[in-house]
Amino acid sequence: MTKQDILSKVRYGDYKLVGEMIGVSGDYARKLIHNDHARKHADAILALRKIIEEREKKIADAYGD
Repeated sequence: MTKQDILSKVRYGDYKLVGEMIGVSGDYARKLIHNDHARKHADAILALRKIIEEREKKIADAYGD
């Protein structure tokens, strides 16, 4: 999943969850995700990817896909 794929699937509350996962505020998590040169950028992208993958998995399980 590319960065653009991940960003296209962001929903309300995702940045806050990323922040909780990596120990920063939701607002700062959003900035980290959009700043490729930030020290915690990779951690933030990985956390966001996990959130999106889990959401998609739960939706697929609920609808039997």
